[in-house]
Amino acid sequence: MNEEQVKDFANIEAQRIIDQINSLRKEKGLSQEKLAEKSDMSRNTILQVERKKRNYR
Repeated sequence: MNEEQVKDFANIEAQRIIDQINSLRKEKGLSQEKLAEKSDMSRNTILQVERKKRNYR
């Protein structure tokens, strides 16, 4: 894999994980605020993750 392919793969996997977090949160009936409390994160962090604006490396 070249660098471009690695980046594409990473973006696809990141989106898959984000979609799964969002889906499971909704399936469990949790608000972003409640998930933030349970995961010891801010609601803003959860919002950014679900909108894919947070860059974790």
